[in-house]
Amino acid sequence: MNIVAIQIMRRQLGLSDNRYRDLLRLTGGVNSSKDLTDANAKKVYRELCRLSQASTPAARYVWVLWNSLQPFLPAKERTGAYLVGFIRRCTPTAGIADLTQLSCLSAAELHKVIESLKVRLENEKKKMADVPF
Repeated sequence: MNIVAIQIMRRQLGLSDNRYRDLLRLTGGVNSSKDLTDANAKKVYRELCRLSQASTPAARYVWVLWNSLQPFLPAKERTGAYLVGFIRRCTPTAGIADLTQLSCLSAAELHKVIESLKVRLENEKKKMADVPF
């Protein structure tokens, strides 16, 4: 298992350093991804994949919109941390730490996030339509 794949998943989920280190300790039995064996790296990657699965249709739709929006964003904004910040701005009471908690949002909070992502996606598409090629 490639450690880079684990780092990519970590970045996509917007995991904090503390949450990531806890995951490494609990799943892989190490404090650093450099110390992972191939077998433990696979376990960690599978756990990250499991955490990335949204359990509600609305949460899955947030992922769909986010993946549609990413090609329009600058590289620094294509991270899970950016989406978490976006969600916090949409729903200040949500208090999610990373994208593994997306399914914990209430229906009203998810609705606000979805509508905000739709607006952002439309705005980005309009910007691209105005670019003369």
